[in-house]
Amino acid sequence: MSKMDEETAALKEQLYAACEEACSSDPDRLFTQEDLTALDVIPPKDIKKLLLLIQILTNERLFAPVHLHSGLAWRLRPKGEAEK
Repeated sequence: MSKMDEETAALKEQLYAACEEACSSDPDRLFTQEDLTALDVIPPKDIKKLLLLIQILTNERLFAPVHLHSGLAWRLRPKGEAEK
């Protein structure tokens, strides 16, 4: 995978930070695509950018996919856990 551009890298960090904040009161929270969109990090119509960020965060093991009856969601993983 090519090196991500600065905007994508910044958005990735912002999305992860927004998820961390959302998990502060509920550490076991799961995020659907709609939940991630509602965090207002990614422009609402830019689904391609959101999916790219989800893919990057999953590849970096910061997001763990969870299969629900309603579809796919992601669980946030602490950076220390993801680096193992």
